[in-house]
Amino acid sequence: MFFDQTRPLNSLPEYLHPRDVLRLDGVRIAAQIINTELFEIHRLLHEISFSEKKPHSHHVFHACWSVVDNAHRLNRFARIYQESGLLKVNSLAHDILNKVEMLRHSHQHIDERVDQALVEQEQVLFGYLSWVARKNVESSEGSIYSLVSGHYPYPNQHFSLLNPAGRELLNTIDLVTIKAVGKNRDKSFVPVELELAAVGLAVKMIVVDIEHFLANFLAKHEPSRVREKDILMQADFKMTANAKCEIQSEPKFLIYKPSIN
Repeated sequence: MFFDQTRPLNSLPEYLHPRDVLRLDGVRIAAQIINTELFEIHRLLHEISFSEKKPHSHHVFHACWSVVDNAHRLNRFARIYQESGLLKVNSLAHDILNKVEMLRHSHQHIDERVDQALVEQEQVLFGYLSWVARKNVESSEGSIYSLVSGHYPYPNQHFSLLNPAGRELLNTIDLVTIKAVGKNRDKSFVPVELELAAVGLAVKMIVVDIEHFLANFLAKHEPSRVREKDILMQADFKMTANAKCEIQSEPKFLIYKPSIN
């Protein structure tokens, strides 16, 4: 969805003000990172669930917190258009991103949270990750997992398994949920549970609304050349015997065109 080069966010016209180019690129790139990280989370959890050769746990927690960080960035850019009256954010997306904000504001100063909240609430640094795994999508049987990040420093065990009863399971890896300490607007700290598929849904809602607004804006203007993006600079070099670097060619500016999404 986010990588289709014909979409408005991938083809910004030259007449847009640099301020809007940067803001809209912020939305697009954050959405693309989130989309990529969600696929990576599912791949890693599938390996953790079913493979004998399991990845290190920090890879999946890195991807989870990358989703939180970039959803926060996307929300900040979208809020600019919302506050100017150009965009109305879907209420469901708004509620989901409120949880994102709580987690991000807490995680932003994670070193301070150790004394402020984590030890008192017996929480861990990067939270707990829970999910449901099935070997195939038709199966009525599977396993429920809960993974803690890092060492568990408390005498009592506080992380628990999620309950898939009554939930629709669509994939082999489902209901991926991160639970960590979040920061309220009143500066109190509370446990927050965030289902990552919901973040992906909220991001799609916001991107669709922004692209609808952008398409209507572009329709009111004369067609224009599309700005170049993802510019790649290349120059050839050679190391000499005295460890100096000699440039062998004039720098070339290329348009980076990925062959895969």
